[in-house]
Amino acid sequence: MAWERPSTQKVLNVWGALLSILMALSGCLLCSTALRVSEAREFMIGIYMAGFGVFSFVIECRRFEGVVRWMPFLDTYFGKGAFFVFWGFLLFDDDVGWQILAVIYLASGLILMGAHLAYPTGVVHFSGDDKFADTKAAEAISNYERDASSQGSSVRHPNDHGDDTL
Repeated sequence: MAWERPSTQKVLNVWGALLSILMALSGCLLCSTALRVSEAREFMIGIYMAGFGVFSFVIECRRFEGVVRWMPFLDTYFGKGAFFVFWGFLLFDDDVGWQILAVIYLASGLILMGAHLAYPTGVVHFSGDDKFADTKAAEAISNYERDASSQGSSVRHPNDHGDDTL
């Protein structure tokens, strides 16, 4: 039986992608409005927002082992929520537009953090890659070995070619 993503996780995927695109566009807007030297802080935050917005969109689409190894918090809804809460706090400014955007990021981050309670095993990406692909492969090999041993045959690991050399 094929595994299908629950519709709630599809909504969370789309919402995360939209937040990422909005972050990248907001970063570009923030960079374009920082014209004076005194606005260097806004310019730098804009560069980071644009870069992390694109990065967040890419990891929303596909699971990368390097990202999981060095930033495992982005592979859980709690971590993704904390990521957006962080950016929400950075966006607070005197301008009402940025305050509205900050509240959107804060609320979305809190919702994603709450989604961790419903889906503690991690996020599912648009590509269908899931967190436990390696675990599923190991489980399939274990089931194969168990079935073969119950039939009385000798089972070797698929990578075992019978020689003891390295």
